[in-house]
Amino acid sequence: MTTTYDLMRGAARVQMEIEENSGLLSEETAAFLTTWIEQSEDKVLACIHLVRRMEAEGELLEREEKALRAKRKTCENVSDHVKALATGLLLARESMGEEPKVKGPTYSAWLAETQSIVGPEDVSAWPETWRRVKVEPDRAAALKAAKAGQELPEGVRPGEQAWCPMAMIPSGALRQRLEALRQKYAQERRIAHLQAITAAMVQLDEVEAYAEEQEEALLHDRAQLATIGER
Repeated sequence: MTTTYDLMRGAARVQMEIEENSGLLSEETAAFLTTWIEQSEDKVLACIHLVRRMEAEGELLEREEKALRAKRKTCENVSDHVKALATGLLLARESMGEEPKVKGPTYSAWLAETQSIVGPEDVSAWPETWRRVKVEPDRAAALKAAKAGQELPEGVRPGEQAWCPMAMIPSGALRQRLEALRQKYAQERRIAHLQAITAAMVQLDEVEAYAEEQEEALLHDRAQLATIGER
């Protein structure tokens, strides 16, 4: 019988396999993942353990990123402060009539003159030749057109839909997504991905059957409670 400890160790092995592949989910890694899930007695629980481990790892890395950002910000602040001190020293030399420039065996420092332009906040008040307009694609409008069945220009196509096994979506809609991916992978001969989708569809059948059993049991319990209440 597969224990929680076994699933935790298995999830750790999958994580190590992915990390050894530079974090990329290659066909070999996907095949390893599919085999691991298939060999688990409770496939859904195996997926849940792996998802939880990946999420925990992501949260840990996020905390590390925040700590590193804070350290980087401290270094930048200290650097700016020391630059201001050095600028003050050069300004003091200039105020005493000396050249605001110093040179040592390994460095040179001087005051650089900079100038900026001040203008109205209203962009329309600036001459048209001094305005810049940023043009970017409206992806939301393009996706809406694709979903409506409109013809898309060359080079524009819908991206691959993201699928999460833990998403709270109707099983019918999930089955349609899986079937679309299965046909896509079959055409592209992506065997490892096709095996993963097939395994997911089998697992979906099992989950639906289990849900029907639970629903029948719940209806039976409700009927019994109603009978007891009438007595």
